[in-house]
Amino acid sequence: MLRITQTFASSLALLVVTGAIAPPAAHAWSTSGAYREVAYKAEKKGAQVTFQIYNKDEAVQQVKVAGQVYKLEPHSGTKITAPEGAQVFAATDGKGHRNGDLLFEVSAALKGNTVSID
Repeated sequence: MLRITQTFASSLALLVVTGAIAPPAAHAWSTSGAYREVAYKAEKKGAQVTFQIYNKDEAVQQVKVAGQVYKLEPHSGTKITAPEGAQVFAATDGKGHRNGDLLFEVSAALKGNTVSID
C-alpha cells in the first residue's frame, strides 16, 4: 500500500510541475513573428472615420464600403464607420454613376460630415 501511495504522489507532483511549465511555454509559442505581422498590418489601416451618406435619388441605392454593402432608401441617409483610405463604390446604377464605379475615398475630412449621392 505504501508503494502505491508513493507512486501516486510522484505522478501527481509530476503533473503539477508540468502544468506550471506549460502555460509560459504556450504563451511564448503564440507570440510568433506571424502574430506581430498581423498586428502591424492592423496599425497601418488608419483611423476609423464616421460619416453619413445621403441618397438624393428617387430610387433605392446601394454602396459598398470596405467590403460591406449598405442600402440607402430614397431621400434618406445612413451613418457609416470605415477606416481612413477605404474606397466607396456604387453597388447599383444611379443617375451619375454605374455599378462598380468609385464614388470617393474615405478621408479624415469626412468625419462627422454628410456626403450626398444621386
